[in-house]
Amino acid sequence: MDDVLSVVTGSDDLFTPGEGTLSKMAEVDRLMHLCGGALEGLCSITIREDVRDRSVEALATFESLDPSILRAAYAMADEVDLWDPDSLQRVHEITHPDDRGFTEGAQERLKDLFDRCFMSDLPMTVIAAIAHRGILAARPFGAGTGTVARIWYAQLLGRTDKEFQYVSTEAEFLRTRGEYEVFVSDPGDLAGFVDYCLDCDREVLSRLFGSLW
Repeated sequence: MDDVLSVVTGSDDLFTPGEGTLSKMAEVDRLMHLCGGALEGLCSITIREDVRDRSVEALATFESLDPSILRAAYAMADEVDLWDPDSLQRVHEITHPDDRGFTEGAQERLKDLFDRCFMSDLPMTVIAAIAHRGILAARPFGAGTGTVARIWYAQLLGRTDKEFQYVSTEAEFLRTRGEYEVFVSDPGDLAGFVDYCLDCDREVLSRLFGSLW
């Protein structure tokens, strides 16, 4: 069985950011701090529901799924351990109940991916991108892998940093769908995908900051 990270990176290393990636990471971190200050004391359920609506609409467009089913999938993802491969299957069972579940060896590949992501000291903005790309590369399901990968990306960011609870990365993936699909079609370009995700993060945080001031 191939190590999913070896498939994605060509090595056993999780990820080593280059100079350009480090610059993007710093810019995203700066925007997170700016937005965090603007969000101080704000806990708006209404705003977060609007964000969830945009995320559901975006994923429904990606795979032509019923929005009510996606809402149930998000509700499940809100409750599960994101570093447990079985959690991925529980969410997938909601979106694609007729699929046969994990493909051969996928559970073990995902466990290795999640364990190494969890133990990494990289920022979550990078880890979420690696996990997203790794889920796609592991091909754990016959259908719907992209849906759960995009949900996982948003959940990892939102649980770690409050700022990402007020933006829809899924909607940004849809807005830049052509670029997104180019990167996900090339499992060997993890650095390019990480940079793309950081660009998406930077864009949604910039818009959030602008709306708060």
